Amino acid sequence: MRYVIAISCAVIIMTGCLGHSAVAESRLTIQAGISVYNNPETGPETYVEFPFVIDRAQLTFLPTEGIGGGVRASIYAQILLTDQQGRPVDSAETYFYTQAGSIMQAKQAGIKVFNKLVLMIPPGTYKAVLTVIDAVSKREGAFLYNQLEIDGPVENRLTLSTIEMAYDIAVVSDSSPVRMPHLVKNDREILPNPMAIYSVDDTVMFVYTELYNLAYDDGSNDEQFAVSYSVRRTDGGLAYDFGTSVNVMPGNSAVLCRKLSVAGWQPGRYDLILTATDLVSHQADTSFKRFVIFPRTGELPEVVSYSMKTPLDSASIKTKSEIIRFLVEADEWVLYNALTDSGKARFVEQFFVDRDPSPGTPENEYLNDVLARYAFANEKFSTLPEVQDGWRTDRGRVLQQYGQWDNREEHIAPSYGRRYEIWRYDRLPGQVTSGIVFVFVDVGGFGDFKLAHSTAKGEVYDPEWKYKLSEEDPDILQPDEPFIR
Repeated sequence: MRYVIAISCAVIIMTGCLGHSAVAESRLTIQAGISVYNNPETGPETYVEFPFVIDRAQLTFLPTEGIGGGVRASIYAQILLTDQQGRPVDSAETYFYTQAGSIMQAKQAGIKVFNKLVLMIPPGTYKAVLTVIDAVSKREGAFLYNQLEIDGPVENRLTLSTIEMAYDIAVVSDSSPVRMPHLVKNDREILPNPMAIYSVDDTVMFVYTELYNLAYDDGSNDEQFAVSYSVRRTDGGLAYDFGTSVNVMPGNSAVLCRKLSVAGWQPGRYDLILTATDLVSHQADTSFKRFVIFPRTGELPEVVSYSMKTPLDSASIKTKSEIIRFLVEADEWVLYNALTDSGKARFVEQFFVDRDPSPGTPENEYLNDVLARYAFANEKFSTLPEVQDGWRTDRGRVLQQYGQWDNREEHIAPSYGRRYEIWRYDRLPGQVTSGIVFVFVDVGGFGDFKLAHSTAKGEVYDPEWKYKLSEEDPDILQPDEPFIR
């Protein structure tokens, strides 16, 4: 199972990291994420959770009526799933409360409110928006998933779900009280850490994963599987090996929970690697999860400390953010937005240092190429020369994300109808097929080209694009012209 997430905009900044702007104060700060469980026993659809966390001190509390007193805040949350064209596919919502003994207790810093929304999603590529609203003050926060690529459950092959990070996982039993029933899954109460962000003051982290398609038959002790956990730094170096455990199969699937010590770890970005091996079928699967350990306030993580100077030194934070927007992974973009301005500057420079194809030389060819693409997009694709927004247009985004095309066709406007361009790439990293095509159409006739069709995985796919244009200009379809798919 594989899933891809791209986040276009999110008000999900860690409390304490956000500047005191009017915009920030008018919105709720939330942390949110996604957990994907592709259990084949649930049928052709995939069970997807959208966990989120709110700092309780942001909420508006009102006195409660009746015996006991206290105060209560009301929260509404909704997840709306759409297709890539924005058409609604599914949704889920919840209305819940959080209570405190007094206003003073309610405003105590560091208290978190946990919840999640759940959807059963057929295989496909989607967009989604998670909205959380304070029902009293009407303040809201939103988390936008610009691309969710969900594969269906897999049968007859050992498969791990995604790794879910948590602040705590407790086994639920008849003798143990359940604090939050809505967070119970497979007899485990999970307090999610959806952005996988920990502090240097944290000593442990909890992880939850599910394993499917074990070669379980009669339940004998000979039917065993092995699980190993290790952590690597983002530069590839091994940070810690938590060892391997051998377990008796409980059935065709298993729940994997582990408490891992991170006491004394240095600030930085890490990758948790979980490998499961069926010792009967000898099949194996591996799942990865990026997590971050943040420094105390005022400290800088060593992982982003450097002395190298680059052409970015004179660029503003706004420009730096625009330059890397379509280059970073989804979780990196979320974490980037959680940083202060100085932290963002260091993140950007370290991002390019890490990707320098010839480290140790004065030139960073990758950085030079990115800057050239960014400048070209603003010069050629901006709506107005003084606006310099070409980087955010569809053509600008594709240019920055995928690089320079191998061939570009410009089809000028006919007597009526719309202009369009075709960009061709011989081969793109991460794409299975060769000969990738992007088609951009000038939808308004004023140079605002929109992506109408592409054969790149995860992009808009509309093989009927040419027939739709031919309704405006019949001459666009020539009898001997190949139909591009």
